[in-house]
Amino acid sequence: PRSIQSYYDRVKTWKLPSIKTPIHLLLTRDSEQVGHKLRYWKRLTHDKFQHHALSGDHDSYIRQDATETATVIESILRSSDCRSGSS
Repeated sequence: PRSIQSYYDRVKTWKLPSIKTPIHLLLTRDSEQVGHKLRYWKRLTHDKFQHHALSGDHDSYIRQDATETATVIESILRSSDCRSGSS
């Protein structure tokens, strides 16, 4: 639909503001577009992000695979770069 294409056109022109905290990208291993998404974020952030691969798909990583997802998020939050706010 036209509204979805309009949304994608706007997203493509979005400029990421300067962020001084780490960026952690959580993607499922089963995603058909992992490579595309990683290239997008690499370009958008000038390769300043950490990728975390999760089990499942877009729905299951917060449902059936929620324990693994929570463990990854907890690890991120406990990491020194998140606690100190450094990049």
